[in-house]
Amino acid sequence: MAEQTNNNQGFNMATSLRFWRDVRSELNRVTWPSMPDTRRMTLMVFVLVTIIGLFLLSVDLLIGAGLSWLLGLNL
Repeated sequence: MAEQTNNNQGFNMATSLRFWRDVRSELNRVTWPSMPDTRRMTLMVFVLVTIIGLFLLSVDLLIGAGLSWLLGLNL
């Protein structure tokens, strides 16, 4: 029977604490956007999602109408 080796794959409190210390250290280095920047970027996302959604809706309606006309369906 083969010997089992300990690969330190279990829970290790020291490693866990070091990990969370490193996470906190990295988060302190992040340059967070200001509240006005966050609002502006959020508004830009909503506007772009709306524009793209309307574009895809119009393309879908045009393709649907074209296929209905092409196949002679009265939907």
